[in-house]
Amino acid sequence: MKAKDGIGSTEWLTSLLHAVDELARQHPEAIARGFEKARAAVESFWENAAAHS
Repeated sequence: MKAKDGIGSTEWLTSLLHAVDELARQHPEAIARGFEKARAAVESFWENAAAHS
């Protein structure tokens, strides 16, 4: 990301998505494990929120 890029710039996001895509191609099982952990964390969050409401 260049210093002149503004907050509305999408250049950094495009670069990030390309990097994630490349990692997914090289290490699909690691990406799958990461998504599974994220899914479990979100489920746990909502279960805890429901239990305390």
